[in-house]
Amino acid sequence: MGMYKQYFIIYLVSLTVLGCLDPIELAVPSGGVTDIAVNGKLVFGNPSTLEVSVSEIFDFDGNPNRIAIRSVELLDEANNIFEIKSQDRGVYTATIAQDDPNIKISLDQRYKIKVFLASGDIVESDFQSIARIAGQTSLSSRTVQKSFEDDDGVIRDGLALSFDARTPISTNQEVKLRWEVLRTYRFSNLAQYSPPLTSDNRFCNTAGPRRIDICEELRLDPGSEMGFWDCDNGGVSNAVECDRGTNPLDSLDDGRPRIERKTCYITGFEDIRNIKLFDPDADSNNSSVFEQTLFEPSIDFKFAEGYHVQLITEAINKDVFEYYSKIKELLSLSGSMFDPPAGKVKGNMLNTTSPEGEVFGFFYVTEQDTANRFIDIDQVGFPDTLCLLNFMGMPPETCIDCTVWANSGDLVTILRPSYWGKE
Repeated sequence: MGMYKQYFIIYLVSLTVLGCLDPIELAVPSGGVTDIAVNGKLVFGNPSTLEVSVSEIFDFDGNPNRIAIRSVELLDEANNIFEIKSQDRGVYTATIAQDDPNIKISLDQRYKIKVFLASGDIVESDFQSIARIAGQTSLSSRTVQKSFEDDDGVIRDGLALSFDARTPISTNQEVKLRWEVLRTYRFSNLAQYSPPLTSDNRFCNTAGPRRIDICEELRLDPGSEMGFWDCDNGGVSNAVECDRGTNPLDSLDDGRPRIERKTCYITGFEDIRNIKLFDPDADSNNSSVFEQTLFEPSIDFKFAEGYHVQLITEAINKDVFEYYSKIKELLSLSGSMFDPPAGKVKGNMLNTTSPEGEVFGFFYVTEQDTANRFIDIDQVGFPDTLCLLNFMGMPPETCIDCTVWANSGDLVTILRPSYWGKE
């Protein structure tokens, strides 16, 4: 059963980046020795940030669940303490200013965490030093031809977008590198329920397929001539429909149900199982820059309203590199996401109160660099949205309410991210 634990622990490590993706009701352990997963990182910066998640893993199914704890402490070698008691659905986070009176985050110090469980047990990491980034990573994209399997199992050729990165390598061979790739795309649910556009007007014929929000355009430019047009031949102008709070692509007298327009932003890992690592010691070319292709997604509905990639580069030490290397090796043995990898990977966490209780996970200290790449719809040929496609029978529920998007591990929000549209 320990084999199942590893995949879920890796999943929890990755979720620390996104926070909690779904509402989680925290449980307080009833007592007894159970396996605990503690995952955390201290990111050096101005300010520095600390994130820690604690989960309990049950032997009967290997599934983890976030648990309530008493508190988390960050300590330096001089025994200065920074305490966190508040949490957001299982993730304990804090920002630490440079002039914090309790603890100073500096390059010449080492740090560890101490977790006080509700049971009274104490879990600690070892001390970790800060590894520094050598320079900024550049992120670019290019169109490529790619073979892929469609929904019917047929191999087809199509266009994909290749995302490539160039990362400076530190002259300090002890500094290794780790990357996390997050992608965000915008998804609107209204298009499937818009009636056929019968107007002869050029704008009305192209508005639906290109997913232009007419009312939003008119708010930006109230004098625009598109306000005089009647895109659905419903008998009133676009401007009047917008004033009434109705949709210019869905006439008042067409008898169709009114579907609330929602736009969601969906964020997830490119591939939670694809751990990206680099060790300068293994580079026989002694390169000063490491170049890699991150991933090559097919150009489909995910690109129809914009697509954003965020690449997080972390400088890590040898201990962290070896920990993730073992996880990567074990994951490569798995035939599918449901197949457990063989064996266990021990991190740097220890239950100092009850040593017989296994503790998984890792705490480390890092410096990060973040690179962003935004792909606008005109860069990929204006692909159709999912809700404009023809479905056999009823369209998916997401075309009624995009907030029910069911991809495992994705964060779905109707709030526009601050980075959206920016490089």
